[in-house]
Amino acid sequence: MKRLLILAIALIILVSGCYNNKSEIQESPDIQIKQEPSNTKKPLSLPDESQASTVLKHNDKSYTKLFELPNKKQIYYSEEKVILLKSGEKHTLLNDIYIDEFASSPVLSPDKKNIAYISPYEFELNGNVYVFDTITETSKKVIQVDVKKEDSAKVVKWLDNDRLLVIIGFGKGTVSRGGNLYLYNLKTGELKAIKEVNEMEEIVDINVGTEGPVIDIITWNEEYTEYKTKKVLIKTQ
Repeated sequence: MKRLLILAIALIILVSGCYNNKSEIQESPDIQIKQEPSNTKKPLSLPDESQASTVLKHNDKSYTKLFELPNKKQIYYSEEKVILLKSGEKHTLLNDIYIDEFASSPVLSPDKKNIAYISPYEFELNGNVYVFDTITETSKKVIQVDVKKEDSAKVVKWLDNDRLLVIIGFGKGTVSRGGNLYLYNLKTGELKAIKEVNEMEEIVDINVGTEGPVIDIITWNEEYTEYKTKKVLIKTQ
């Protein structure tokens, strides 16, 4: 008899506990469980419109947008080293790779009126510097390198709207990466050297910051197998 009584009490306690737990779950306002049917299909994600608008197809080639210009114009650049200007529905190629006019990736002036680039921009070719006026849509060769010295423009950057910083150096061989630093004035047409390095050194890059242009100079060892890099702030005035 006692055993039956104990079993009955245990059963009552068990049922009461389950009921209380059920009540707590129902009364909790912070917990919401939503189950979707197993056959629910999630919608396919659409491509990002901002990414899609940066790629242009022209004559079966892909171009990536670099700059958005005033008057609904854009500058694009391709892996084949071709610069393209899009003006409304008009497409203009700034260089022709079929006659070795490979172009470097263009750089935009601060006022967005001009772009500068090097062409031809290819191994062991003498690269000159061009400026393209985005308003008149005309291109002009502003720096003709010395072919007799086998020079080539390596890097071009805008110092301001009227002046370019250009690295010009030996354009032949596999070792030479840079050269000396020059300043070109678009208004006067003057080209002058503002930083020359010794035989074991090369200027390889330019970064124009708020304090002025900073150049990267590499120094080779005697075997030209290794080099060290240092950064130098340049005064252009």
